[in-house]
Amino acid sequence: MLESSAPFAGPAWTVRLPLICRTIEDVATLNTHRVQNAEVIRNCASLGDARNDSREDDPQREDILRLESKLNALFDMVGLLLEQTLSIPDPVECVIQRDGIRWRAPKEFPVVNSNVHLSLYLNKRYPRPLEIGGRIEKINEQEQLVTVRFLELDEVVADGLEKIIFREHRRAVANRRRRL
Repeated sequence: MLESSAPFAGPAWTVRLPLICRTIEDVATLNTHRVQNAEVIRNCASLGDARNDSREDDPQREDILRLESKLNALFDMVGLLLEQTLSIPDPVECVIQRDGIRWRAPKEFPVVNSNVHLSLYLNKRYPRPLEIGGRIEKINEQEQLVTVRFLELDEVVADGLEKIIFREHRRAVANRRRRL
């Protein structure tokens, strides 16, 4: 199980997400994705926020919740339509952290120390990938695990990714506690 084997320091988000990994020569070629990545992080973070800012006695609270519910349904429908028209890969089991990612690779493995371009779809309701460069740090063929350290990750994207990871990690811990 990937949960107990977070490859890097800090909070970890264990999840099944669509992921594409391609070998590349130079990670610097991915610098063109900085603006797009910041937008992806911002949008995925806002879709994942469960805001409960309004007070219980707020007369507009029900209207806001009803509107939010309708928007969520709309995002789900649009995401489903896009998922059917785009060639999004099947989700894989992975552990994401600020500094890198480990995933279970069902087939071919890249070579250790090779540079890779990862397309990581963080939210099924927003089928636009985070485009990240990295280097293969470790491969465990027996367990089919690939570990990649992110390289040249923009600070805005790294901070946003860290916030998403922390939020999802906190939710997973809370869900486990509720089940006990």
